[in-house]
Amino acid sequence: MRTCVAHNVDGNEDLLANLKTTKSEVVATQELAEEGVGLLRKVEEEKEASQAEAGQLVEENVAMVAEKEKIEEKDVRLRQELQDTRTGFDSLYLFTLVD
Repeated sequence: MRTCVAHNVDGNEDLLANLKTTKSEVVATQELAEEGVGLLRKVEEEKEASQAEAGQLVEENVAMVAEKEKIEEKDVRLRQELQDTRTGFDSLYLFTLVD
């Protein structure tokens, strides 16, 4: 009988040791999971900030393209005015030479 009780006590000690190990593993796993969740949240926040910044950059780019088009149109108009002015002066100069 004593052998059986001693064997059961040893078995219980093994079970208790396994239980403690399992509890430690569960706690470590929970901590890792919480850390992972925290990291995922941080990544999501950074992703949202990056997307917001990208949206602003797109808007700025659209505005710059529109401004560039206006400047190019003005450049074409001014070049035409300059050409017209030169043509007018050339005509005036030729007219004064003929008289």
